[in-house]
This record gives sequence, C-alpha cells and structure tokens, in this order.
Amino acid sequence: DVVVEGKVAFIGTAKGIELYDVQVPGNPKHLAQVVLPGAVLALEVHDEVAYVSIRAGGVVTIDVSDPTDPQPLGAISPPGNVRGIYLSGTTAYLADDDLGLLIYDVVAPTAPTLIGFLDAPGWALDVHLSGDIAYVANRVGLLVVDVTEPTHPQEVTFYDTPGYARAVH
Repeated sequence: DVVVEGKVAFIGTAKGIELYDVQVPGNPKHLAQVVLPGAVLALEVHDEVAYVSIRAGGVVTIDVSDPTDPQPLGAISPPGNVRGIYLSGTTAYLADDDLGLLIYDVVAPTAPTLIGFLDAPGWALDVHLSGDIAYVANRVGLLVVDVTEPTHPQEVTFYDTPGYARAVH
C-alpha cells in the first residue's frame, strides 16, 4: 500500500512502513522507517495518525505528526487479518478477513474501541464509504451496509460478483 498525505509518502513493505518526503517528485528523500512484526496488509493516514494493518498482528496506530520521528500509539487486535481500512472522522472501518466489517471509535488512537460489526459472507478484503453506506469487497461479492448508526450496521444488499471482489474504491 502507498498513501500520500501532503508532501509525505507512506509505503507499506514486508517489514513495516517507510516515510518519504515527496515535495520534489523526482527526488524523494527518506525520512523514517517503522519496523513492524509482519508484512503490511493495509495502510491509511488520517489526522497525523497512521493506521497500519500487519499480517497476523492487527492494526497498529502510529503518530506521524513528525514524519522524521514516528511514534507508536496503540493497537487494534482482532483475531483475523485486517485487509482494508477506511477512516471517516473518528471512526475506523476495517475489513477483517475472518470477521467481516469491524467498526472502531478512534477518537483516542492510543486505545481504539470496537463499537460495531457485521459478519460478511466470505473473507472481507476491502472497505470504502460513500456517505453513510459502506461497501465491503469479499471473496464472494460486494456487501452494501448502512452505517448511519456505526454501532448498529445494517446490511442493505449483497451482490454476487463473478470471481473474487478484492478491492472497492
């Protein structure tokens, strides 16, 4: 995964994340490395906090307000692998391959709190929001979820897709 936030690129690797200054696109400058105990599966940055999903290790939150000195904040430890992350305000929507759609309050990134979930058929591989609707891609199709009340997500419909639905944007 690659996320560019302002003039900083965050690159997920097999060993963690790399931060680069990309003010001059033809001359990126390495700023920092965060070594993590597993390969990066998903990465998002919101309000100077990086949310990094690692294989068999949950989601780590990292303060990136100083991109030359990123600092760990907290973690989310669902039992499966989080394959997709979408952030909206102080709410994180996670596509967990085993559990489906997990919804966390991240007002305190040091201690994210599970506030809702919805089991998804197949493995949840990615999630994206448009307004109050979450779209969850999984191995058997696309799940459409009303998240008007994140504590009580409701399935709207499910589309069976030919082949795996791996990503949604």
